[in-house]
Amino acid sequence: MPKLIVQIPDGEEVAYEFDEPVITVGRNAGNSIVIPHGSLSGMHAQLTLNPDGTYTISDPGSTNGTFVNGEHVTEAVLPPYANIVFGQVSSNYYTSEPAAPSGITRRAFELPDLPVKGRPVNFVSVSPIPKNRKKKDPSGAIAAVLTVISILASVGLAGAVFVSLQAP
Repeated sequence: MPKLIVQIPDGEEVAYEFDEPVITVGRNAGNSIVIPHGSLSGMHAQLTLNPDGTYTISDPGSTNGTFVNGEHVTEAVLPPYANIVFGQVSSNYYTSEPAAPSGITRRAFELPDLPVKGRPVNFVSVSPIPKNRKKKDPSGAIAAVLTVISILASVGLAGAVFVSLQAP
């Protein structure tokens, strides 16, 4: 069953499980999922159940936009796991099985076992700390310098031998 974990900027976290054919998200009380945050529009986004059990998210023109895995979207089919940002409110969507229409339930649940390696498609890091780049191994440069020095020394030695053989 699809799940949406909403992280309100004040630290509160709310979990929703749903399988309705249409879920609306916004600040107004008439929405399926109400997120009382100033960065959301009254009706900010809509999730629509597809025949294959996936959901399509659409943004009908909200003021602060909807982002799926870091990309601004007006409409997109949600992958099995996605980070969705409504305005300035982050949430995580995931599903492990197709949905069947029946209703919406608010309750706590356990997170699924996600792979340790890999990132969601189109992952974008927003960290202000630059990625640690590996330093290049200096042994290659040292070997090249030593090779040039040995060639120059050989040429110099050969020149000295040639000059000494030419002397009377």
